[in-house]
Amino acid sequence: ERVEIIRDLRLGKFDVLIIKTAWEKLYPNKPMPFEVVSCSALETDDQAGVKTLCQYLETVLPSDLSIKIGIFDRDEAGTKFFNEKLTNHLFKKPQGEDYKRHQNGKAYAILLPTIVDDDNEYWDSENPCIEFLFSKKYLKAHNVEEKYR
Repeated sequence: ERVEIIRDLRLGKFDVLIIKTAWEKLYPNKPMPFEVVSCSALETDDQAGVKTLCQYLETVLPSDLSIKIGIFDRDEAGTKFFNEKLTNHLFKKPQGEDYKRHQNGKAYAILLPTIVDDDNEYWDSENPCIEFLFSKKYLKAHNVEEKYR
């Protein structure tokens, strides 16, 4: 069964590129077995947010030919929408887990994991976004760290 990973691009237009590049680096000779797409309705709109992502996941039909996986940043907006806005009558969250499953089995929602930096300290664990999956050293070298402070 085909899988699509849908990203909310609210925090940065490079999220899809980051996921695709990571796959290419980790598995250089293996085709990606899933699609990575934005939840934006327009190709030029890089401001689609968690609200759009929630609405998209809630409307996935049992007849869809692929499983949809929505990835939420673990920032204030992403956590709030993941915990409070994905309707409980459609999505169930297993105890102690950071994902939810649509009752029809065709959609999942996950929160980015809590990040541990190079020094084994939590790296902004209350508000990490996909960019913080990179090492602290890389973020400092590319001036990304300052952008999120």
